[in-house]
Amino acid sequence: MAVGHRGTGGLRHRRLDLDHHPARASESTRQSSEAAASSSAAAEARRRADEESERKANEITYSVTTTGAGISMITYLKPGFDISQETSVRGKKWSKTIEADGDTLGITMNAQNSGDGTITCRIARGNGSVLSENSSSGQYAVVSCG
Repeated sequence: MAVGHRGTGGLRHRRLDLDHHPARASESTRQSSEAAASSSAAAEARRRADEESERKANEITYSVTTTGAGISMITYLKPGFDISQETSVRGKKWSKTIEADGDTLGITMNAQNSGDGTITCRIARGNGSVLSENSSSGQYAVVSCG
């Protein structure tokens, strides 16, 4: 805060002494603490969002749908060339989500209708990007994705 000083024709600066104004010092300390906490919370939220985004990018979802009576069989290959098969799947929709650790080499699937209709397979990442999608129609049609 600047105040005029008589006799010198100039300005003299007076320092605001927070020791003599405890309420101002306390408010300043509180504001600094709140700003630090807010910054820390924002950094933690960004870190969590980044981790969630990375986790979703590493998820792989296999899915199959049919317009027919049902799905007879699904065979899917997971990373590391680990083969899994499900038979007599109930309903007209099926899906399975796995962790892929970023490696999509060898991720494939085949599915077969249990009668007539169109069967569709899809392989997608957790972030929504589709790696493969295909359809096949007919009696006991087989479809492949990958």
